[in-house]
Amino acid sequence: FNANGECLGMAFQSLSSDSAENIGYVIPTVVIMHFLNDLLKHGSYTGFPTIGVETQTMENPHLREAFGMSPKQKGLLVNRIAPTSA
Repeated sequence: FNANGECLGMAFQSLSSDSAENIGYVIPTVVIMHFLNDLLKHGSYTGFPTIGVETQTMENPHLREAFGMSPKQKGLLVNRIAPTSA
């Protein structure tokens, strides 16, 4: 809760006996509301749309050098494109 008493997220922890991680997560209210609205609208959770691309930043100077980039260049490296992406 914030100073105005508004809920900012919900605490969650997996308690499965075979995979107890002792790690807690906070799920933002935006995600909770998306889930609930999706459930009410479609009768099931359809998820968030994704672009289907995995990337990494080119922050590492050795990585930039390996790809022939100058020290001042910036960008993203596309690591994977999901086979089902459009």
